[in-house]
Amino acid sequence: MGVAIAAGMFAAFHVGKLPPMLPAVSAELGLSLVLAGWVASTFNTIGTFGAMPLGLLSARVGRVPIVLTGLALLAAGSALGAIADAPAALLATRALEGA
Repeated sequence: MGVAIAAGMFAAFHVGKLPPMLPAVSAELGLSLVLAGWVASTFNTIGTFGAMPLGLLSARVGRVPIVLTGLALLAAGSALGAIADAPAALLATRALEGA
């Protein structure tokens, strides 16, 4: 039970980590206001549209493999996003986190 709660907390941190840092990230990478909006909303958009298909997939495959895969993608996207040096790379890593 503790692992499940920790996983939920780990995932929840990723939802709100970018908005407070968006002005600094935008300035450093030279993001336009539109692109900054895409970077901020990609995580939530992928999650919104992927929830139903992944819920159906988890009914077939099982919840544990889906959760572990999701956490691995979240961690990989976050780690790669930390070293992103271009707007396209940052957008791609946010999409990976959302998956």
